[in-house]
Amino acid sequence: MLVKNYFIRQPFKLLISFNPKKKMIQLLICIATGFVGGLLTGVFVEKSKQKKLLKMENDMLKNHSRILALQQKVSLLESENNRLSKQ
Repeated sequence: MLVKNYFIRQPFKLLISFNPKKKMIQLLICIATGFVGGLLTGVFVEKSKQKKLLKMENDMLKNHSRILALQQKVSLLESENNRLSKQ
């Protein structure tokens, strides 16, 4: 009962530490965790962007090759048309 009333009266007593060495360690752990989390998030975002960019480039190359193939067919048909019209 005494322990329960103590935590009800002072709920944040455990979070407040007057030991500066412990505070410094907690601060360094928080900073390191934030740094690593930020790096991992950045790497994930960068890889995602790279995948999207590669997909777009592949689509553009496929479309461009299709256009070139169609242009080649058109030029062959035009040359055949010119050849037949001259006869």
